[in-house]
Amino acid sequence: MIGKYYAIRFASRYPLKFAAAVALVAATALLTRPQSEAAETVPADTAAFVTYCTDHLEACRSTVVDINNIMMMRQIGGNHACSLPDPKSHNRDEQIAARRAETKTILVWLKSNSTSRARKSDDAIVQAIKALWPEECR
Repeated sequence: MIGKYYAIRFASRYPLKFAAAVALVAATALLTRPQSEAAETVPADTAAFVTYCTDHLEACRSTVVDINNIMMMRQIGGNHACSLPDPKSHNRDEQIAARRAETKTILVWLKSNSTSRARKSDDAIVQAIKALWPEECR
């Protein structure tokens, strides 16, 4: 009930930002997540996440995209956050390939920063995005 109240309040104050945020989430959910991977749950522990991603890259890519969407929503809402670079192509396959490459880059960063990364995989992914693409922080 409280979440609905804040959503309505935000929508009434910032109708264009709210519409853009809803459209972004809906489009990403429909276009970037393969159906076979949608039900997979990735480990919450960063060390286990890195190991898991060796054989389950698509599930990990979906997790990175989900976290990126949250960061973009924060930016749209006026909060400071870091996100992945905008895809340069409007082609769905090229966008997925770009996110797959970014996920691999994040995994390399997580492996090479095992002593300083966050323990929770979601926090570690955000930490990696901040370190790898600081120009995308707003």
